[in-house]
Amino acid sequence: MKDIYDTKTLELLEPIPKKRGRPATGLAMTPAERKRKSVENYRLMVAEKCAEDYTKKDCLFVIENKYFDNIPAARRAAWLRLGYLLGIESQSVQLRFEI
Repeated sequence: MKDIYDTKTLELLEPIPKKRGRPATGLAMTPAERKRKSVENYRLMVAEKCAEDYTKKDCLFVIENKYFDNIPAARRAAWLRLGYLLGIESQSVQLRFEI
């Protein structure tokens, strides 16, 4: 290696070619970390939505996710909305969803 201030001497070895692709930042996440972050973001998005705006995917997420175990009203609203989306009418509960 030559001195950085030496401008007259030629390189003894050929310069090492740069690697192809995107340079590493050191902030790469494991697949489990990416999935955890994705689920957390989706959970927050669903929690902020009104139950009348739930899609089928949102309803199933609320029903299956353990976070919503402590929020029975959200679970019930998800079940009712899912029934409405699938065309299943409930005889014991009057649905008030207008679309």
